[in-house]
Amino acid sequence: MSRSKVGLKPAIVSLRLLNRCQFVEDHHRAWGVKWLCAVLEVVRSSFCKWRADREARGVRERADAALAERIRAVHAEWDGT
Repeated sequence: MSRSKVGLKPAIVSLRLLNRCQFVEDHHRAWGVKWLCAVLEVVRSSFCKWRADREARGVRERADAALAERIRAVHAEWDGT
């Protein structure tokens, strides 16, 4: 297996957990957190940590968006080079 594929595995696992946690968040009122976590094989403490970190993720996403905009501006300023 190539080195790049090995490096992606933690990111893929993290993305899968994120998607499952988001699904639990979106549907917990109808089905309950305990049942959804069991069905989706998400450890409830992981879901609770994911939920608690929501504000920090929002701050990080806004900072990332601002940085991306700054990079685009600098790139445009230098004629795309």
